[in-house]
Parts: sequence; structure tokens; C-alpha cells
Amino acid sequence: MFLTTLIKYYAILVSVLAISFGHAQDWQLVWSDEFDGNGAINSTNWFHQTQLPLGWGWYNGEVQHYTDRIDNSYVSNGTLKIVAKKETYTDQGHTKEYTSARLNSKYAFTYGKVEIRAKLPQGFGTWPAIWMLGKNINEPGAYWETQGYGTTPWPACGEVDIMEHWGSNQNYVQSAIHTPSSYGGTVNLGGQYISTASSQFHIYTIDWSAQEMIFSVDGNVHYTYDPVIYNSDTWPFDSELYLLLNIAIEPSIAASFTESSMEIDYVRVYEYQDSCADIICDEGQTCDNGDCVDIPIDPTVTFLVDMQFEDVDGTGVYVSGADPQLAGPSGLLMSDQGNSIWSLTIPISPGTYTYKFRNGFYDYWDGPGWEPDLPAECGFGEWNDRQFTFSNTDLVLGPYYFGSCELSESDDILGDVNADGIINVIDIVMTVNLILSNDYDVAGDVNEDGQLNILDVVTLVNIILSN
Repeated sequence: MFLTTLIKYYAILVSVLAISFGHAQDWQLVWSDEFDGNGAINSTNWFHQTQLPLGWGWYNGEVQHYTDRIDNSYVSNGTLKIVAKKETYTDQGHTKEYTSARLNSKYAFTYGKVEIRAKLPQGFGTWPAIWMLGKNINEPGAYWETQGYGTTPWPACGEVDIMEHWGSNQNYVQSAIHTPSSYGGTVNLGGQYISTASSQFHIYTIDWSAQEMIFSVDGNVHYTYDPVIYNSDTWPFDSELYLLLNIAIEPSIAASFTESSMEIDYVRVYEYQDSCADIICDEGQTCDNGDCVDIPIDPTVTFLVDMQFEDVDGTGVYVSGADPQLAGPSGLLMSDQGNSIWSLTIPISPGTYTYKFRNGFYDYWDGPGWEPDLPAECGFGEWNDRQFTFSNTDLVLGPYYFGSCELSESDDILGDVNADGIINVIDIVMTVNLILSNDYDVAGDVNEDGQLNILDVVTLVNIILSN
């Protein structure tokens, strides 16, 4: 009976978690191609770009003809195939030894998330790409140029390479940004190795907002573009872009190459929908994922720092920030909780704050005791500060090692099973998983009775509801 109840409770929690995540993202599918059916591509969605833009060839010394033939692009068994082939082909008065396809989407958009599930071709000299260009590019033969939108040359129109792969560097996929500030051999790029890039499908994603572009494969982020200065040279990305899918052939193509294809399961474009945009809540309430919820009374922020590797000054440990609520350079004295953990809990107004821990009391900014510059992954701004955003929900920060963004391993926060500094429904799900697998984790033993059971789950739920 106990196990049945526990499994049922777990199922409910998973459902709640899925709904919660879905609401939190607020993504709405606005355009897609699932590549169902068989035969030619959907001409409502895609345009075959075949015109040689230089009159005699393509850019980058590429040696292929792009065609609109079903030999080079077609749909079958639920996927799109873009096929690069070694064959003699004459078009526009020029004969080339390779053919392929280059598709332009007939849909353009500003901001959103794009997901493409694809399996890549292989072969030294192949160059497949999933990318975007400004709708305003004045490239001869491009779809939007033929529709009268071509007003801006490359790179001023902006180019976003969601995925590029070179057969000469098998299994390395790259994302890159080309703008007037950096193009051609751009410095704005990042990538990762995918050992099965050409043998299995992977999801290539860009999350594009007004502030940044985030690139990932299967959810693993490898590059974020967020320039220090936003202007037309660094950020021509406040206007519509369209998608391109193609395989180019480089002059270095292997003599043994005959044929290879990029297979695409789907292309999906999502736009962010603000579920609170038109909702007005009563006094004492705030909108959260489209619903009005009560604002907690006297919500607090708890700072935690682990000083086990430091010689603590006799005056104690402080948390300091420029905002008056964090007391400026003098900071706020923390309490020694034992086992080298220092803590401070305070009420604070909603907002975004920067802060650092300080070993010892000093009432001026240039005094000693500050944490050293934090690593790039957790430091913020000119002084490499820590940063947090506080809304109206109790927040726990840490415990972090002094001078590091790593969470302390010396003392787990009870209930914070995934050690992210916050107690929420994710910790409930992980605790249920631990119970079902008969594992023990001190962080999940909320009632501190030396075992994990349904009582810990109930206690966790009560902690979250009380916040």
C-alpha cells in the first residue's frame, strides 16, 4: 500500500513539474515543417535557391550547383533529405562536378526559439549548415530578394549560423555570428564535439531574444552571443531573419566522395508569449505564469558562505553590496552557523542585486577582505560580483565556497537535493526518485531521522507551500 501511494504521488508530482516547466517557458509554436509524406518538399514553406550569385559560382570557392531537382532534396519516411552528389551538371551556362540543394524558408521572424532535429552528412570537403540571414539581404536569387525585400548587403544584414559542420573535422559542430563588427573569420563563435553527429539525430537549438542568442545541442549550451555594445555593427538582429538549410561542397572535397545527405526530422519555430501581459492582479497579488497569486508576506533572502578554507577575521564575515539594503562597503554581519558555514537572512525589496562576501569588517570600498575576482561563469560586471534577482519568493543563495561559485559540500541545505541553492518541486521529484531506488541523501532527509521516506516528501511539500 505504501509503495502504491508513493508511486501515485510521484506521478502527480511529475505531471505538476511538466506543467510548471511548460508554463515557465511560455513558448508557442508559430511555424514548423514536420516533413510528413513523400516526394517533393512543401513549396509553401521552402524556396529552392539555385541562382549563382556571382554569375559563375558561389561564395567561399564552393564547387557545387544547387538544384531544385528531387534528386537533391525530397521528403520520405517522415524526414527531409538534402543530398550532395558527385555528378557532372550544367546550369546557367556553367558545368560543375557536384550538386546539392539550398533551401530558404518562406517564413521570417524576429526573436524566438528554433529547434531542428537533424542527422548530418559526412565526407571530407562537405559543409552542411543550418543558419539564418536577415530578410533584407540583397543577395541575387535569394527568396526574400525576389520578393522585393533586398536592401542590405552582407554582413550588415546579419548572419546567424545555428549549426555548421565540416567533413574535415568530423563530429565537431559550430555556431557563429557574422556582423559588420566581425565577419568572415569571425571571433564570435563556439562549438562542441558530438560523437554521433552523422549517425544519429540531434536537436540543434537557438534561443534568440533582444539581448542575446544562446546556441545548444540536445540542451547542452556551447555558445552565447551577447555583445558588450549593442548597435548596428554588433547587433543587426532586431529585424526579421529567415532559415536556410544546405550542404556546400568545398574545393578540398575528397576524390572518393560520391554522395551524402543531411536528414532533417523537423524544423520548429517558437515565439515567447508573455502570459501576464494583459493580466491585472488585485492589491497584494502578482501575476505568475498567467495566474494571480498572493505575494508572500515579508519574503526574505538567505546568504550562505562556506569559510572552511579561509582564516576568518576576528570581526567576522560580511555580505556587502552597493545597494543601501546591503549596506554599501561596510556590509552586513553574518552569523557563524558552525562547520564553517556563515549565514544571514534579511527582507529585501524586489530587484536585481550584486554582492560579494567579505572576510572582516571595513567601511570603505578599497579595503581588504573582499572575495577575489570570481570565475567568468558566476562573476558579473566590472568587479566580478555575484548577482541575484529577487521577486517575491523566499530565496536561498548558497552555501558557496568563499571566492568560488561552487556550492559547498560540507553542509547540504536540508531539502535542496539537487544542490542548486533553491528548494522547489524539482527537489521533491528527486527525493521520490531516491526513495524508489532505495538510496540515501542527507539533503533529502528533511526530518533528520536517518532515513528517506514519505514523511520527508510531505515535509518538503510543506516547506515549499510555506514559501
